[in-house]
Amino acid sequence: MDVTKNNFKEAYCMLEKSLPNADFVSIDAEFSGLSTIKGPRYSYNTLEENYLKTKKGSEHFLILQYGICLFTWNEENNRYTAFPFTFNVYPRPYKRYFNDVMFMVQSSCLDFLSQNNFDFNKLFYEAISFVHPSTEKKVKDKYDNATKIINKKDSRASANEEKSAIQAVPKEESKVFIPKDKREFMGKIITMVEEFVVDCAKSSLDLPTCNPFERKLIYEILEERYPMGLFLQSEMNEKKEMYVRVVKITERGKSMKFQEDLLQESEFYNQTNAFNLVMKLLVQAQKPIIGHNMYLDMFYTCANFLASPPDCLSEYKLLLNGLFPVIYDTKVISSTNPLSGMLTKGTGLKNLTESIGVDLVPCELDFDEYVGDKINTEVSYHDAGFDALSTGKCFISLIKSLMLHFDKGDGRIQMDGNLLKPFQNRIFVMGINDINYVTVHKEDQMPSRRGIYLVTFPAEWKETDLHNLFSPICKIFANIVWVNDTSAYVSLQDKTKHEQVIEQYVKNKKHSNIFQIIPFPEQNNGTEDDTNETAAPETSSTKRKLISYQESDPEDGEISSDEEGDSKSPKDSNLTKKSEQDVKEPKAKKQAMFNVSEDW
Repeated sequence: MDVTKNNFKEAYCMLEKSLPNADFVSIDAEFSGLSTIKGPRYSYNTLEENYLKTKKGSEHFLILQYGICLFTWNEENNRYTAFPFTFNVYPRPYKRYFNDVMFMVQSSCLDFLSQNNFDFNKLFYEAISFVHPSTEKKVKDKYDNATKIINKKDSRASANEEKSAIQAVPKEESKVFIPKDKREFMGKIITMVEEFVVDCAKSSLDLPTCNPFERKLIYEILEERYPMGLFLQSEMNEKKEMYVRVVKITERGKSMKFQEDLLQESEFYNQTNAFNLVMKLLVQAQKPIIGHNMYLDMFYTCANFLASPPDCLSEYKLLLNGLFPVIYDTKVISSTNPLSGMLTKGTGLKNLTESIGVDLVPCELDFDEYVGDKINTEVSYHDAGFDALSTGKCFISLIKSLMLHFDKGDGRIQMDGNLLKPFQNRIFVMGINDINYVTVHKEDQMPSRRGIYLVTFPAEWKETDLHNLFSPICKIFANIVWVNDTSAYVSLQDKTKHEQVIEQYVKNKKHSNIFQIIPFPEQNNGTEDDTNETAAPETSSTKRKLISYQESDPEDGEISSDEEGDSKSPKDSNLTKKSEQDVKEPKAKKQAMFNVSEDW
């Protein structure tokens, strides 16, 4: 169901009614950008550094479209019923100056979305507004102040609601100071209003256009002279010039007008933070959340709608786990034995979806009766609602394939069962050579980085020179992490040769004027500083290629596309089948991914 501001109330009511009965909820998001930080495709960052890099490089991008799909088990049909929503979202200003969010865009992402038929006109003209966490307090304070003023005026009107005649105070020296250059203008205004008050044929009067200071004087003078019976309202003409409208009104009518103003103010505020109400429903429901390669999806969900990202990973994990206690990432699930061995195409969302009914068990769905013909079931990847639907289908198919593999039946998925425990709250992490995922609900164990070295060398060296350097001792893995033109991280295939490398290259200084080898733990506590805004210098040589965030295809919100050789999949043989190239040129193993049967 495609949701804009025009049908938001209808969609919200449907979501509010259906969400409590859902077994789980799948989500997906489309972004205005991925990261401002360029760098190598892979690194040996820690999870903490990876989070800080994401926070620094991605915090100021926006979610432009948010997909939510509810999945509810239907006992009668013995299958799940899906209810997908595509919310087009954009933070509209509140009272012109509030919620006026400054954000970043990345041209490659916008180009990618446009190539996938993203409707930017719909986004800017019809999107549902939300209040950004950075402006939430100011918007709420402005709304509270506006309602307080209206209620105060209303209480005064209610106390005199039976009085109907316009009452003017006796003419005496005004307490309102009028500057010399405004006295002629204000004299004309006062005369116009005096004539209007005694003219029974007129019920309203539009005063001449005026600037803000003149409007202030008009309000002060007229409220002083006519405390009852006149209602003043600022209006704008076709030329967008402001003026004051004077209306004759009884106090009872004035009270009704204030109530209308209060309702209008509340409606305007609710329109401004409309999508925040959806996220509030999602958080309160505490349903399992399913995503695919969802690291950025969850980060942007927090940063755009819920809370500003904390300054450290541990606090972010606490925040995320408090909002969504149960999370499953289909990228993690599909990259784990025995499922990784079943898949022949890869673990990108499109590849996984196409594997349903081929490598994985089929997934038949019904659609919610409330949606009816509003559902678009045509293939439309990178529409957030369609991707959320596809993610949920993949989750069902993956878990049912596991159930079949372990002879656990073929019915409703037990969301709190042992089969899902190994995957719970583990979110796939890209760009770190030896770490697959971050665990949200507990501390992560860092892998040993023994046998990993920072090598500095002459600019003329090529990749073959690095292989030749270590070949007398041991082969190194093919996925060298280039830091810049004269340094790179390498990893030994045989970690037992670490001491030999230390003796021959680290302690022996005879080649230090040509190259230098430093064991990984000695480098910045086991990390490299790659959070600079600019990338390491590229060379025209073919010896290496830096792949920046900007140069890559934002498939699934990823740095590069799963569809191009599935290069983001874990390289451990426990996770995926090794290609012929992997056999010829082994890559460094990631942290050992769990086997489902072992984790039971």
